[in-house]
Amino acid sequence: MKTIPALFATALFGVTTAASAAPVDFGLTVQGRVGYGSNPHLVEDDNAGALLAGIRLAPQIQTRTATSTSTLSGYYDYTGYTGRYSHSDSFGVNARHEQMFSPTLSGDIYAGYIDSFNALFEPLDAIDEVTIGRRQRAVSGGGGLVYTPNGRDTWSVSGYGSHTFYPSNDPRISDYTTYGGTLGYSRLLSEATSVGVQFAVRQYDSELYSHSTSYQPSLTLRHRLSSSWTVDGHVGAIFQRSGFAGLSSHSTSLGFGANLCRQVPRSTLCFGGSRDTMPSGLGGLRTDTRATASFDYKLSERSSISTSATYGHSESASFLALTDQDYGIVRGAYNHRLTERLSIGATLDYRLQKYEGRRRLNAVAGALNITARFGRVN
Repeated sequence: MKTIPALFATALFGVTTAASAAPVDFGLTVQGRVGYGSNPHLVEDDNAGALLAGIRLAPQIQTRTATSTSTLSGYYDYTGYTGRYSHSDSFGVNARHEQMFSPTLSGDIYAGYIDSFNALFEPLDAIDEVTIGRRQRAVSGGGGLVYTPNGRDTWSVSGYGSHTFYPSNDPRISDYTTYGGTLGYSRLLSEATSVGVQFAVRQYDSELYSHSTSYQPSLTLRHRLSSSWTVDGHVGAIFQRSGFAGLSSHSTSLGFGANLCRQVPRSTLCFGGSRDTMPSGLGGLRTDTRATASFDYKLSERSSISTSATYGHSESASFLALTDQDYGIVRGAYNHRLTERLSIGATLDYRLQKYEGRRRLNAVAGALNITARFGRVN
């Protein structure tokens, strides 16, 4: 999409323009890790273990004024394995500009690029089978406006676009483009409750497979159950239309998303669930249903633990006979801050994929890490 480079240039221009008029903060996070894992690329019939060592670099430049915040950030991640697994690497860059135009109107614009191999330690959660162990590149961008004419009403509008491509000779894999937008309205009924309506549209264009369009009208709710419990979510319908080689199909399904969270001074506990359309390198918009849970606990002023789990089912929403799949991700982490800028920790990651008609694939890895921060990092 020609608009994506333009969005990136605009976001980058906003960052650099604001930086020239305000003090600039620079930060850098460096993390090294060593550990042991098996099947990091989720290859079938391959559960051999391997030692691993990796490094992650994450620089950030940020500037603030009384009415704006501009951020330019990036990362590079490399993990090497002994034995047959060789290595995996990924990198990305993101530019974002947030602007307060008036007391009632604010907006943001962003753009980014990511290049990933989708291995176990990388930051992306791959749910489509063609992204596992394959190089995936994506450029994306978007922006939005929020208008709050008074203390009760909020109007919002946003748009986005992305192009994902695979530098592979596999004839089954298709590059694809997605773009769409959302229009929403919410009203504060009381200090504890707000309700609203939302309408979203998404277009999917594939080079090899069916083109798809989805429309999602929904109702939204946010309610504070008590001083520590909060629930928010949306529920509506997904109307989807697909077309390929002169054929077409239409479908209607339930769409929803919800989160229930408890937050107290030392811990945060959240449960969630969703059903939504997701793009696929195998063509069409897939329907993705997932359940999530997370728990963060502060052991002391210097130590904390965090855990999260996701389980989902992804199915083809097209008339083409594409593979359904189940997937799960479980993560646990411990972190101890030695000084203001130096910390040590440990992580344990587990991932599974189950494709229809094939055996379940498993991957697990554990590592010790050390993290150093330089400058100012948010």
